[in-house]
Amino acid sequence: MCSRPRVLLQDLKETSQLKSSFIHATKGGWEQIPVLKDQLLESQWKLLKVLKELTVAEEEKQKKEAPLTEAWKTLSGMNEKVYQVVEDARFAKEATEKAQGEATQSREQAASSEEAAIKAQEEAARYKGEAIKLDKGKRLIESDLAAARHNYAGLKEELLKSEIA
Repeated sequence: MCSRPRVLLQDLKETSQLKSSFIHATKGGWEQIPVLKDQLLESQWKLLKVLKELTVAEEEKQKKEAPLTEAWKTLSGMNEKVYQVVEDARFAKEATEKAQGEATQSREQAASSEEAAIKAQEEAARYKGEAIKLDKGKRLIESDLAAARHNYAGLKEELLKSEIA
């Protein structure tokens, strides 16, 4: 195909030269006109043949380029889809990172709450121990009070007996 434009240019030059020769021939004599006319017709025939070949080559080129054009369109559509997938992946990554941050924060809060619960249990155990001690003290005091009342009642009875006697 690359040599066809050269052939076409060469034929155009020949045609131009023939026309020029034809013009000169008319000035110099009419005897060369039939020869030049035949040469001109032959050059025009060659040009027509080359033009037909170029037309066929162009049609073949278009036929070959049609699948490439379709493939290009398909690739462009796929590129848009890939871009969307990349955007979705970026969004998902950001959401995952945010969720991981929130999960870390929740774990930290849970650990803090667990520490507070342990401290509260320890304090409750300490208060329970204190309550047990206070309860023992209360029972001792109640026992002492009961004993003191009993002694008082006994003293009161003796006092009454001694006043009666």
